[in-house]
Amino acid sequence: EEADDASSPKVHDVDEGNLVAARIEAAKQTAFFPREDQRHVLKLSSGRQIEYSDFGDPSGRPVLWYHDQAFGDVWFKEAVDYARANKLRLIGPLRHGFGHTTVYKGPASEPRDFVPDVLSLMDELGVARAPLISSSSGLVHGLAIAAAAPQRIASITACHPLLPVLEDADLEGTNGYNYLIPHARLHFPSSLKFLCKAGFAFVMRSGPAAFGKAVLRSSPRDVEWLMRPDILPVMIHGRRVHQEQGYIGNFGDLNYREDWRPLLETCPVPVRLVIGEHDRNVQWAAARRWSEALEHVSLQVLPDSGYMVFHQQYQQLIDWVEADILT
Repeated sequence: EEADDASSPKVHDVDEGNLVAARIEAAKQTAFFPREDQRHVLKLSSGRQIEYSDFGDPSGRPVLWYHDQAFGDVWFKEAVDYARANKLRLIGPLRHGFGHTTVYKGPASEPRDFVPDVLSLMDELGVARAPLISSSSGLVHGLAIAAAAPQRIASITACHPLLPVLEDADLEGTNGYNYLIPHARLHFPSSLKFLCKAGFAFVMRSGPAAFGKAVLRSSPRDVEWLMRPDILPVMIHGRRVHQEQGYIGNFGDLNYREDWRPLLETCPVPVRLVIGEHDRNVQWAAARRWSEALEHVSLQVLPDSGYMVFHQQYQQLIDWVEADILT
């Protein structure tokens, strides 16, 4: 049994969880970006439309931001301040089923279908080439645009990446939803539709408070980021996007039945897989497999308290993409 000292992680009980939640609710400085006036809707010549955010330095060098799921395209103020100081413009297109971007006609999303929308957006904004930062399932969409237009994408920096899983061994070090879904795909594919709906229902109906309690019970190290005063507004914003605009596709906005390994294997630009050292909701063994097997893929493990690595290590990420711009 572990010694009960200051260095041992503590298991948080209900009372402590309620105290943390109260502190979050009481916090005043809820600064996060983009603001509502930094969100725009572009009508495309195809008849579709795309919603996107445009923040940071408006005259700076462009960086594409491919968002995660319920968190939408939100960045914390400190990260945006650093990007602005380094003269970077952050452009975050909202994928199909998020915000006002035209949704898919089919039952599940297809990353390649998003490519023409983003290329049209880049043309409209005068962006010839840009590095891309992604989170979670945003990696797959990033790989799709790099495959279709390699001259437009300088690099992909994929935080908390969702990765192809070929066998159970690839899930070593993983827990939570990102274990459950690929494990089901390997062994119980008929259950995927139900599991994806259940996961989405949890975010939609249980909301930030339930999520916070789950974090407090399962991963004490994540308390560091959960207690930030800007976390709860971020979660509420992402949840509102889904509630108000609707959602088509499964929880990760991906078709899990598709084999998208070729997109990773043949990606024509460098790919960084960026994982927080205490993140257990990502496919660790798969990340090691692909970074060892593919010369253009590297694995970067950064210190942080959990899967919010791009918020906690924004200086390193921005420094990387700045170097990519100059390459």
